[in-house]
Amino acid sequence: RETGVRIEFGIDKELIGLVVGKGGKNIETVKRATGIDVVEVDQSGPRVVIIGPTQSSVDAAREMLEFVTVRLPVEPEQIGWLIGKGGRNFRELQEKTKVTRLSVNKDNNTILLVGTSTTVAAAQLYIDTHLEYLAEFDKEVAEQAKLRRELQGIGIDNDAPSSKGKGKG
Repeated sequence: RETGVRIEFGIDKELIGLVVGKGGKNIETVKRATGIDVVEVDQSGPRVVIIGPTQSSVDAAREMLEFVTVRLPVEPEQIGWLIGKGGRNFRELQEKTKVTRLSVNKDNNTILLVGTSTTVAAAQLYIDTHLEYLAEFDKEVAEQAKLRRELQGIGIDNDAPSSKGKGKG
């Protein structure tokens, strides 16, 4: 303990259960996976203390144990697009990013993301990309509608008596 590398970081009180895991299982899994010696959860902080043999082992343990909550503001009209038909987009987001919790609060138009710092960052990128696609999709729909109106305008002109001879020439 005295010769190891030590780091500590704060954590939201409601996320301590995710750090510890059922019966301490998450801490044990992280210790085995990274080779760290000690994980202490100080609930008065609340904070997590990690002690291990190397900086890389301690950093790896932190990546697995540092849970965060992020609330992303979205426009009301974006919520359905993000969720997808039957929740398909949200399920895909959770599968691909491994974010722990994902929910929508329609009262304040926010997406709640809970997970490790890495998974939440991946989920934020996924959502940002999905919303950029929505913006491009909306632009494309608007352009199609504009072209449709223009074509209808041409079609109306074709019905006028002066343009009936279009087969000439």
